[in-house]
Amino acid sequence: EPASIDEFYLSLAGTERLYRGESLAQTAERIRQDVLRRTGLTVSLGGGTNRLVAKLAVEMAKPHRGGRGVLTIAPGGEAAFVASLDLDAIPGIGQRFQERLQKHHLVTVRDALQLERSELQSRLGVRSGAWLYDRVRGRASARVKPRQDARSMSREETFAADLSTDEDLTRELTRLIDRLGQDLRRAGLQARTITVKLRDADFTTRSAAQTLRLGVQTREAIQPTALGLLDRLRTRRRVPARLIGISVSHLRARASTADQLSLFGSAVSVGESPRDLTLAKTVDQIRSRFGNAAIRPGVLTPSPSEPQSS
Repeated sequence: EPASIDEFYLSLAGTERLYRGESLAQTAERIRQDVLRRTGLTVSLGGGTNRLVAKLAVEMAKPHRGGRGVLTIAPGGEAAFVASLDLDAIPGIGQRFQERLQKHHLVTVRDALQLERSELQSRLGVRSGAWLYDRVRGRASARVKPRQDARSMSREETFAADLSTDEDLTRELTRLIDRLGQDLRRAGLQARTITVKLRDADFTTRSAAQTLRLGVQTREAIQPTALGLLDRLRTRRRVPARLIGISVSHLRARASTADQLSLFGSAVSVGESPRDLTLAKTVDQIRSRFGNAAIRPGVLTPSPSEPQSS
Protein backbone atom coordinates (compact mmCIF):
# COMPACT_ATOMS: atom_id res chain seq x y z
CA GLU A 1 0.00 0.00 0.00
CA PRO A 2 1.60 3.34 -1.02
CA ALA A 3 2.08 5.67 1.95
CA SER A 4 3.98 8.38 0.06
CA ILE A 5 6.00 8.76 -3.12
CA ASP A 6 8.88 6.72 -1.65
CA GLU A 7 7.29 4.69 1.14
CA PHE A 8 5.06 1.63 1.09
CA TYR A 9 3.44 -0.88 3.43
CA LEU A 10 3.80 -4.57 2.60
CA SER A 11 1.88 -7.33 4.35
CA LEU A 12 3.73 -10.62 4.71
CA ALA A 13 0.90 -12.31 6.61
CA GLY A 14 0.56 -15.95 5.60
CA THR A 15 4.00 -16.23 3.96
CA GLU A 16 5.76 -18.11 6.73
CA ARG A 17 5.93 -21.39 4.79
CA LEU A 18 6.83 -19.59 1.56
CA TYR A 19 9.94 -18.16 3.22
CA ARG A 20 10.66 -21.42 5.04
CA GLY A 21 10.20 -19.97 8.50
CA GLU A 22 12.93 -17.31 8.29
CA SER A 23 12.48 -14.37 10.64
CA LEU A 24 10.93 -11.09 9.55
CA ALA A 25 14.32 -9.42 10.03
CA GLN A 26 15.98 -11.96 7.73
CA THR A 27 13.34 -11.44 5.04
CA ALA A 28 13.71 -7.67 5.31
CA GLU A 29 17.50 -7.83 5.06
CA ARG A 30 17.29 -10.13 2.04
CA ILE A 31 14.94 -7.68 0.29
CA ARG A 32 17.23 -4.79 1.15
CA GLN A 33 20.31 -6.52 -0.26
CA ASP A 34 18.45 -7.60 -3.39
CA VAL A 35 17.29 -4.03 -4.12
CA LEU A 36 20.84 -2.78 -3.59
CA ARG A 37 22.28 -5.43 -5.93
CA ARG A 38 19.74 -4.84 -8.69
CA THR A 39 19.43 -1.04 -8.60
CA GLY A 40 22.30 0.37 -6.54
CA LEU A 41 19.72 2.05 -4.29
CA THR A 42 19.79 1.77 -0.51
CA VAL A 43 16.39 1.27 1.12
CA SER A 44 15.35 0.95 4.74
CA LEU A 45 12.79 -1.50 6.09
CA GLY A 46 10.88 -1.59 9.36
CA GLY A 47 8.69 -4.44 10.50
CA GLY A 48 6.06 -5.09 13.14
CA THR A 49 2.63 -6.50 13.80
CA ASN A 50 0.85 -3.36 12.57
CA ARG A 51 1.41 -0.37 10.32
CA LEU A 52 2.13 2.06 13.18
CA VAL A 53 4.98 -0.04 14.57
CA ALA A 54 6.37 -0.71 11.09
CA LYS A 55 6.35 3.02 10.28
CA LEU A 56 8.11 3.95 13.52
CA ALA A 57 10.61 1.11 13.07
CA VAL A 58 11.58 2.19 9.54
CA GLU A 59 12.30 5.70 10.77
CA MET A 60 14.66 4.29 13.39
CA ALA A 61 16.24 1.95 10.82
CA LYS A 62 17.44 4.74 8.50
CA PRO A 63 21.25 5.00 8.45
CA HIS A 64 21.27 8.79 8.79
CA ARG A 65 19.51 8.29 12.12
CA GLY A 66 22.04 5.75 13.28
CA GLY A 67 20.13 2.69 12.10
CA ARG A 68 21.44 -0.27 10.11
CA GLY A 69 18.77 -0.30 7.40
CA VAL A 70 16.50 -2.89 9.01
CA LEU A 71 14.62 -2.84 12.31
CA THR A 72 11.84 -5.25 13.25
CA ILE A 73 9.83 -5.30 16.47
CA ALA A 74 8.86 -8.73 17.75
CA PRO A 75 5.24 -9.48 18.68
CA GLY A 76 4.63 -8.38 22.26
CA GLY A 77 7.33 -5.72 22.13
CA GLU A 78 5.19 -2.98 20.58
CA ALA A 79 4.37 -1.08 23.77
CA ALA A 80 7.94 -1.05 25.07
CA PHE A 81 9.24 0.14 21.69
CA VAL A 82 6.77 3.00 21.38
CA ALA A 83 7.30 4.01 25.03
CA SER A 84 10.87 5.06 24.23
CA LEU A 85 9.75 7.75 21.77
CA ASP A 86 8.50 11.31 21.87
CA LEU A 87 4.88 11.91 20.97
CA ASP A 88 5.77 13.91 17.85
CA ALA A 89 7.29 10.74 16.35
CA ILE A 90 3.84 9.13 16.09
CA PRO A 91 2.33 9.49 12.59
CA GLY A 92 -0.74 11.71 12.76
CA ILE A 93 0.61 14.06 15.42
CA GLY A 94 1.25 17.25 13.51
CA GLN A 95 2.37 20.67 14.67
CA ARG A 96 -1.04 21.81 15.93
CA PHE A 97 -1.77 18.57 17.81
CA GLN A 98 1.73 18.70 19.28
CA GLU A 99 1.06 22.21 20.60
CA ARG A 100 -2.20 21.00 22.21
CA LEU A 101 -0.34 18.14 23.88
CA GLN A 102 2.36 20.45 25.21
CA LYS A 103 -0.28 22.62 26.90
CA HIS A 104 -1.16 19.52 28.95
CA HIS A 105 2.55 18.82 29.61
CA LEU A 106 2.50 15.82 27.29
CA VAL A 107 5.78 15.60 25.38
CA THR A 108 6.94 11.99 25.52
CA VAL A 109 4.99 8.77 25.10
CA ARG A 110 5.70 7.97 28.75
CA ASP A 111 3.93 11.20 29.73
CA ALA A 112 0.77 10.01 27.99
CA LEU A 113 1.05 6.48 29.37
CA GLN A 114 0.48 7.83 32.85
CA LEU A 115 -3.07 8.90 31.96
CA GLU A 116 -6.10 6.66 31.62
CA ARG A 117 -8.26 6.71 28.51
CA SER A 118 -10.96 8.78 30.22
CA GLU A 119 -8.41 11.41 31.31
CA LEU A 120 -6.98 11.75 27.81
CA GLN A 121 -10.48 12.05 26.39
CA SER A 122 -11.34 14.72 28.96
CA ARG A 123 -8.29 16.77 27.98
CA LEU A 124 -8.17 16.16 24.23
CA GLY A 125 -11.70 15.21 23.26
CA VAL A 126 -13.34 11.81 23.00
CA ARG A 127 -12.01 10.89 19.58
CA SER A 128 -8.48 12.30 19.89
CA GLY A 129 -8.06 10.97 23.41
CA ALA A 130 -9.07 7.43 22.46
CA TRP A 131 -6.84 7.57 19.39
CA LEU A 132 -3.80 8.65 21.42
CA TYR A 133 -4.47 6.10 24.16
CA ASP A 134 -4.13 3.27 21.64
CA ARG A 135 -1.20 4.72 19.72
CA VAL A 136 1.07 5.21 22.74
CA ARG A 137 0.54 1.51 23.48
CA GLY A 138 1.53 0.48 19.96
CA ARG A 139 -1.99 -0.38 18.88
CA ALA A 140 -3.15 0.36 15.34
CA SER A 141 -4.64 -1.25 12.27
CA ALA A 142 -2.59 -3.98 10.65
CA ARG A 143 -4.64 -3.99 7.45
CA VAL A 144 -2.71 -3.19 4.29
CA LYS A 145 -4.95 -2.08 1.43
CA PRO A 146 -3.84 -3.37 -1.98
CA ARG A 147 -2.64 -0.85 -4.53
CA GLN A 148 -5.43 0.47 -6.72
CA ASP A 149 -5.22 -0.20 -10.43
CA ALA A 150 -3.14 2.41 -12.21
CA ARG A 151 -5.18 5.00 -14.09
CA SER A 152 -2.26 6.25 -16.12
CA MET A 153 1.46 5.72 -16.69
CA SER A 154 3.99 8.29 -17.79
CA ARG A 155 7.61 9.04 -18.59
CA GLU A 156 9.18 12.47 -18.96
CA GLU A 157 12.61 14.07 -19.24
CA THR A 158 13.84 17.53 -18.25
CA PHE A 159 16.84 18.57 -20.33
CA ALA A 160 20.07 20.02 -18.96
CA ALA A 161 19.97 22.44 -21.91
CA ASP A 162 16.86 23.37 -23.91
CA LEU A 163 16.34 21.43 -27.14
CA SER A 164 15.47 23.39 -30.26
CA THR A 165 15.31 20.97 -33.19
CA ASP A 166 12.57 18.55 -34.13
CA GLU A 167 15.20 15.84 -34.56
CA ASP A 168 16.43 16.17 -30.97
CA LEU A 169 12.90 16.16 -29.56
CA THR A 170 11.93 13.18 -31.70
CA ARG A 171 14.94 11.25 -30.43
CA GLU A 172 14.12 11.98 -26.77
CA LEU A 173 10.42 11.21 -27.22
CA THR A 174 11.26 7.91 -28.91
CA ARG A 175 13.47 7.01 -25.96
CA LEU A 176 10.59 7.69 -23.56
CA ILE A 177 8.10 5.77 -25.70
CA ASP A 178 10.44 2.79 -25.63
CA ARG A 179 10.63 2.85 -21.83
CA LEU A 180 6.89 3.41 -21.41
CA GLY A 181 6.17 0.44 -23.64
CA GLN A 182 8.34 -1.68 -21.34
CA ASP A 183 6.40 -0.38 -18.32
CA LEU A 184 3.08 -1.34 -19.93
CA ARG A 185 4.21 -4.84 -20.88
CA ARG A 186 5.74 -5.43 -17.47
CA ALA A 187 2.40 -4.50 -15.88
CA GLY A 188 0.42 -6.55 -18.42
CA LEU A 189 -1.54 -3.48 -19.51
CA GLN A 190 -2.70 -1.85 -22.72
CA ALA A 191 -3.47 1.84 -23.19
CA ARG A 192 -5.91 3.58 -25.51
CA THR A 193 -5.19 7.27 -24.86
CA ILE A 194 -1.76 8.75 -25.63
CA THR A 195 -0.75 12.22 -24.44
CA VAL A 196 2.42 14.12 -25.33
CA LYS A 197 3.56 17.05 -23.18
CA LEU A 198 6.02 19.84 -23.91
CA ARG A 199 7.32 22.47 -21.51
CA ASP A 200 8.77 25.36 -23.45
CA ALA A 201 11.82 27.39 -22.45
CA ASP A 202 9.51 30.07 -21.01
CA PHE A 203 7.86 27.37 -18.80
CA THR A 204 4.67 27.29 -20.87
CA THR A 205 3.34 23.72 -20.63
CA ARG A 206 1.36 22.34 -23.55
CA SER A 207 -0.10 18.92 -24.33
CA ALA A 208 -1.98 17.05 -27.03
CA ALA A 209 -3.81 13.74 -26.76
CA GLN A 210 -5.44 11.13 -28.95
CA THR A 211 -7.57 8.12 -28.07
CA LEU A 212 -7.18 4.95 -30.13
CA ARG A 213 -9.91 2.44 -30.93
CA LEU A 214 -7.96 -0.44 -29.39
CA GLY A 215 -5.31 -0.72 -26.72
CA VAL A 216 -1.57 -0.80 -27.45
CA GLN A 217 1.60 -1.59 -25.47
CA THR A 218 4.51 -1.54 -27.92
CA ARG A 219 6.73 1.25 -29.18
CA GLU A 220 5.84 0.38 -32.77
CA ALA A 221 2.16 0.97 -32.05
CA ILE A 222 2.52 4.02 -29.78
CA GLN A 223 5.17 5.89 -31.73
CA PRO A 224 3.19 6.98 -34.85
CA THR A 225 0.48 8.59 -32.75
CA ALA A 226 2.94 10.13 -30.29
CA LEU A 227 5.12 11.63 -33.02
CA GLY A 228 2.02 13.00 -34.70
CA LEU A 229 1.04 14.71 -31.46
CA LEU A 230 4.55 16.12 -31.10
CA ASP A 231 4.37 17.48 -34.63
CA ARG A 232 1.04 19.12 -33.81
CA LEU A 233 2.51 20.85 -30.77
CA ARG A 234 5.61 21.98 -32.63
CA THR A 235 3.57 23.34 -35.54
CA ARG A 236 1.57 25.51 -33.20
CA ARG A 237 4.63 26.91 -31.41
CA ARG A 238 8.15 26.10 -32.54
CA VAL A 239 10.35 27.28 -29.65
CA PRO A 240 13.08 25.59 -27.57
CA ALA A 241 11.79 23.04 -25.08
CA ARG A 242 13.06 22.24 -21.58
CA LEU A 243 10.92 19.11 -20.96
CA ILE A 244 9.15 16.46 -22.97
CA GLY A 245 6.87 13.77 -21.65
CA ILE A 246 4.46 11.06 -22.72
CA SER A 247 1.64 9.49 -20.74
CA VAL A 248 -0.90 6.79 -21.49
CA SER A 249 -4.31 6.30 -19.93
CA HIS A 250 -7.52 4.33 -20.37
CA LEU A 251 -5.52 1.33 -19.15
CA ARG A 252 -6.80 -2.21 -19.08
CA ALA A 253 -5.39 -5.69 -18.80
CA ARG A 254 -4.03 -6.88 -22.12
CA ALA A 255 -6.48 -8.98 -24.12
CA SER A 256 -5.39 -12.06 -26.00
CA THR A 257 -4.09 -11.73 -29.55
CA ALA A 258 -7.25 -13.33 -30.85
CA ASP A 259 -9.36 -10.69 -29.13
CA GLN A 260 -7.37 -7.93 -30.84
CA LEU A 261 -7.80 -9.11 -34.41
CA SER A 262 -10.31 -7.29 -36.58
CA LEU A 263 -12.76 -9.00 -38.91
CA PHE A 264 -10.33 -8.71 -41.83
CA GLY A 265 -7.12 -9.19 -39.83
CA SER A 266 -5.74 -5.76 -40.69
CA ALA A 267 -2.70 -4.81 -38.59
CA VAL A 268 -3.50 -1.13 -39.11
CA SER A 269 -6.99 -1.47 -37.72
CA VAL A 270 -5.81 -3.23 -34.55
CA GLY A 271 -2.95 -0.75 -34.09
CA GLU A 272 -0.58 -3.47 -32.93
CA SER A 273 0.32 -6.65 -34.79
CA PRO A 274 1.31 -9.97 -33.20
CA ARG A 275 4.73 -9.43 -34.80
CA ASP A 276 5.12 -6.10 -32.97
CA LEU A 277 4.32 -7.73 -29.64
CA THR A 278 6.62 -10.71 -30.24
CA LEU A 279 9.48 -8.38 -31.17
CA ALA A 280 8.88 -6.16 -28.12
CA LYS A 281 8.88 -9.12 -25.74
CA THR A 282 12.09 -10.42 -27.28
CA VAL A 283 13.72 -7.04 -26.70
CA ASP A 284 12.45 -7.11 -23.10
CA GLN A 285 14.16 -10.46 -22.55
CA ILE A 286 17.45 -9.22 -23.99
CA ARG A 287 17.36 -6.13 -21.77
CA SER A 288 16.51 -8.10 -18.65
CA ARG A 289 19.63 -10.18 -19.24
CA PHE A 290 22.10 -7.59 -20.54
CA GLY A 291 20.67 -4.23 -19.38
CA ASN A 292 18.59 -1.50 -21.01
CA ALA A 293 21.55 -0.25 -23.05
CA ALA A 294 21.97 -3.60 -24.79
CA ILE A 295 19.49 -2.80 -27.55
CA ARG A 296 17.85 0.45 -28.63
CA PRO A 297 15.51 1.68 -31.35
CA GLY A 298 17.54 2.59 -34.43
CA VAL A 299 16.62 6.28 -34.23
CA LEU A 300 18.37 6.63 -30.89
CA THR A 301 21.95 7.43 -30.06
CA PRO A 302 23.36 6.66 -26.61
CA SER A 303 23.11 9.44 -24.08
CA PRO A 304 26.38 10.37 -22.31
CA SER A 305 25.26 8.50 -19.17
CA GLU A 306 24.57 5.23 -20.98
CA PRO A 307 27.34 2.69 -21.67
CA GLN A 308 28.20 1.76 -25.23
CA SER A 309 27.25 -1.76 -26.29
CA SER A 310 28.45 -4.00 -29.05
